[in-house]
Order: sequence, then structure tokens, then C-alpha cells
Amino acid sequence: MKIRIVIDSGHGGYDPGAIGRDGTKEKDVNLLTAKNLGEIFRKDRRFEVNFTRVNDRFITLSQRAEIANRFAAHLFISIHYNSSVNRKVEGSEVFYWREGSRFSTSGARLAQLISKRLSKVIHVNRGIKGANFAVLKKTRMTAVLIEPEFISNPVKEASIKNRLFQARIARAIYLGVLDYFGMKEVVIAPETFYEVKNSKGIQQGVYKLWKDVCRKAKEMVDTERIAIIERR
Repeated sequence: MKIRIVIDSGHGGYDPGAIGRDGTKEKDVNLLTAKNLGEIFRKDRRFEVNFTRVNDRFITLSQRAEIANRFAAHLFISIHYNSSVNRKVEGSEVFYWREGSRFSTSGARLAQLISKRLSKVIHVNRGIKGANFAVLKKTRMTAVLIEPEFISNPVKEASIKNRLFQARIARAIYLGVLDYFGMKEVVIAPETFYEVKNSKGIQQGVYKLWKDVCRKAKEMVDTERIAIIERR
């Protein structure tokens, strides 16, 4: 059975969340991190992923929890970016449901493992904290809310928009989840694509499925009597 995970992008639609000094909206970078994380999980066949949102739209807190509950998720991961009136504050924080229940216990453990992984890519680790956030309270599974960095810090705001930073954050969260389940990272082979060129070496198409390669090559052989196929 696959492990089901719901990834929640905080805010959205008319609710921008926190806004950095350079105008970066939290709702946008939340979604970016969530999509990067989801892509990693989707490449690992041991997991099945669902999202609370995949575009810029508003969803209530109750609706977010309901999506996870209906999906019968094993884990709920909510992505946010932090903010402070003190623009020098930086660092990651991971929250879990603080009330006494089996989900608060497992949430604290998951939070600790993700926090440990984030500490390897984030300079300042502010640790884990119990909280009574609605999405943690209303979800009926182990749940955490992750704030990888402070968008209110101008230096960190620039980093948050960086593609490499985003990739590192997503991978750190993924590895924290693997640690929680006692799993090892799976080395995923890159996808193979085939490029079809004409006799002059000009690309005529790029295909993933061999049947599509053969179809295109046959079309070119019928018209040009030659087709060059290269593996990418």
C-alpha cells in the first residue's frame, strides 16, 4: 500500500499571506515549494500525493483539512513562509498539533526529523513548536506546518525565490519524511527521451515513448528516406 500524503500550500487567491519588502507574496512561494515537494514524492512510487491547491485560489482552513481527511492521508504537510516585524530574524520552524493525542506525538516526531534535515540547508534552525493551528487540529492524521525561512528578511526573501534553494528545501522535507518511516532514499533514474532529426541534423521532434519515435521516423523515411534517432 502506498503512503498517502497531502501537501498544503498556505494562503492563496485574495489572501497573499506575508509579503516581503521586494513584493514577494507568501502564497506564491508556498505553492512553489509545495509543487517541488510533490514532484519529488511522485517520482517515488512508494508514495501517493494530493494537493489542497495547485493554482492561485483561496481555500478555507476547514476545506484544506477536509481534503486531507477525505483522501485518508497518512501525513499532512502544510507549507508556509514566516514573517516578523524584525527584518533581521531568520531561520526555519516546524509546528505540530500541541494537544495530547497520538497525532500530536507522531506530529512532534515528524516535525523533529524534518527540522533536523532542514538544519542542513538552513543556516538558523529555530526548532519545533507545538501550536493550535486549525489545519493541524482538524486533520485526522499526523500533520506538520513548515516555515522554512522568513520572507520578511530581505536577504532571505531573495534566497526563497531561488530555484536551487527551493529544490534543497523540498528535498530536505522529503528526506525528513523518509526518516519518519524508516525508509532509504530511492535513486531515481532520469527519464529517457529520443530526439528525431532529419538528414541535416535538424530536430523534428522529441519523444518519450518508443512507439512515437517509430511513427515519426517512419513518416520521415517515407518523405526524406532517412531519419536520425538520438537518445537524450
